[in-house]
Amino acid sequence: RRVHGLAGTNTSTVVKLASGSIAGVASVVCTYPLDLVRARLASQVEVLYYRSISHCLVETVRRDGPLGLFRGIGATLAGIVPYAAISFGVYDSLKEYAKSHVAGGKLSTPLSVACGACAGLVSQAATYPLDVL
Repeated sequence: RRVHGLAGTNTSTVVKLASGSIAGVASVVCTYPLDLVRARLASQVEVLYYRSISHCLVETVRRDGPLGLFRGIGATLAGIVPYAAISFGVYDSLKEYAKSHVAGGKLSTPLSVACGACAGLVSQAATYPLDVL
């Protein structure tokens, strides 16, 4: 029996999409507190409540607890999950397709970059309406 994703086998589309989604969630969970702080610091117009990034982090945790650093993460996840899934899936599929049409099956750097650019274009076009909401 073949195991998908091991050397010499094709990874199923579902695995590609799930892998992209999981990677997207992981990246958001790791970076969201800093994004929240950036937004709070940027929204200060007339009255400056936060003096620095560290002050904003400390005050947020003091006032709202550690989970306060993740307030509003749902909307960000709703956008990144489909974006990352599509981007990862399209990139991997384009790479496999290109490898099958290139002598030796090894992609050049420009061709790999082109696959990434196309994947980014497709995923951004598909999920752009989620950014507007």
